[in-house]
Amino acid sequence: MVKNSNSVILQWVGDISLNEELCNPQYHESIREGMARLAREAGPCDLRVGNLEAPIWGDGGVNPFKRPQLCTTEQAAKCILPLGLDIVFLGNNHIYDCLEKGFENTTAFLQENNIKFLGAGKSQLEAAQPIILEKKGISLGFLNYVHRNTNPNIPSEAGVFLNYFEEKVALEEIADLSRKVDVLLLYLHWGAEQFIRFPRLAQRRFGRRAVETGATVVVFDHAHCLQPHEDWRDGHIFYGLGNFIFGHVPGEDFSDLAFRTAIANIEISPKCVEGVRLDYRYRENIMPVRDNRKSRSRSQKRLNFCIRFPDRVYGLIYELEKFYQLEIVACFSFIKKCGGIIPALFRIRKRHFSKILRAVTSPSGRLDI
Repeated sequence: MVKNSNSVILQWVGDISLNEELCNPQYHESIREGMARLAREAGPCDLRVGNLEAPIWGDGGVNPFKRPQLCTTEQAAKCILPLGLDIVFLGNNHIYDCLEKGFENTTAFLQENNIKFLGAGKSQLEAAQPIILEKKGISLGFLNYVHRNTNPNIPSEAGVFLNYFEEKVALEEIADLSRKVDVLLLYLHWGAEQFIRFPRLAQRRFGRRAVETGATVVVFDHAHCLQPHEDWRDGHIFYGLGNFIFGHVPGEDFSDLAFRTAIANIEISPKCVEGVRLDYRYRENIMPVRDNRKSRSRSQKRLNFCIRFPDRVYGLIYELEKFYQLEIVACFSFIKKCGGIIPALFRIRKRHFSKILRAVTSPSGRLDI
């Protein structure tokens, strides 16, 4: 990417969750070293941002209405600091997993380490507050919304509030903020279908409309896999950057898609995107290491090609992808795990039919990670 002297370089990473095995101190030195190495490999930038998915433990309590729960420790959270994040998004479906105390611990940790945050707060006004800052004479505004279909399941009496997505309100706020800043960057935690390589048609429609309303960069996440990205008017839309670093989730068998991610390098000048480059990564052991295989860029080009089709054709592509991932891939994974077709037939139980029924009748057939 050729840098314009009058532009800002932004690096955007996907979901960050130092949960489960990543809380184990035996991994912490490796994570710290890996994050420092990754920051060097990613190169210099003016801002680095990402979605912080797992809150820091509070007093041991968890949200009983949310499954699964993602929680981390302060010691594990410190391992991400060498990455040099400037802003994290808290408007996601897990920020209340450790209740009010966990939210307070998380925001205190971020403040102590000079990391700005948005999308959630101790009041509705605080949750909806954008971040506005200036870099190299360019004013940037950040907005963060979370869609209700990600099922945060926060009780009405809770002392933590999310900036929930309401299309009409969001478009009004985008239009208003775009008049006050040179560049508007929008993050939406949205997408019921997880481990599906394409966004819903409704996401595509809103992402494009957001750019037309005033957003310069729009980023979605929640699918836990890398999805297409596209130029739209003078802006750019990323439909999913995948799991940047993510621990194991009990009750969920991650497909290979969950281990593919990318860092989005975005060059921005006032009101437009000058250039975009993806730094492809693949989880090896616990770290997202660089993946320079040509197959990665070819696969991404195919996804980007499909996102441009008219609604009717794209809707069909989406449904085929959903069937392939939820039924075909799941079937072959089960056969491989069992050691062949014959052993698999002998291991079929009643619960497997229940799982198939859940996949057919629910939006994604999976837990809301």
